[in-house]
Amino acid sequence: MKVILKTDIKNLGKKGEVIEVKNGYARNFLLKKGLATLATKSALLELEEKRKQQKIKIEKETKKTEILAQKLKKETLVFKLKTNPKGLAFGSITKTKILKELLKKGYPLKKSQIILEKPLKEFKSHQIPIKLDYQISSQIEIIIKKA
Repeated sequence: MKVILKTDIKNLGKKGEVIEVKNGYARNFLLKKGLATLATKSALLELEEKRKQQKIKIEKETKKTEILAQKLKKETLVFKLKTNPKGLAFGSITKTKILKELLKKGYPLKKSQIILEKPLKEFKSHQIPIKLDYQISSQIEIIIKKA
């Protein structure tokens, strides 16, 4: 019997897949528990339409993400740190500070998307990678100056 899975089932298939199973297993377990529906012509057409809509949605989101990546590459953030008499920095620039500035400028990012191994303390220009959705990445320039 052919059925369409409603959820991921280990060792059987993923949500939306059309699979062939024994009649008893389909009737007594999958259909009864609501884990699958019968693969009728109308159900298959509906599934195909959902896949098309999902593909269109992913393409739109990917384009938006690519545009965001291009904007981020042009972005430069300038931070000022106070120094002690020896010229060493007080404090540092962290993911949180970078995110705060990017959010002020209207970039819809999360802290986890900013790739920063350790806080920045050196007075120079830094290239910081930003990991976006759909395996798209970008980077921003961070300039740290003495206050």
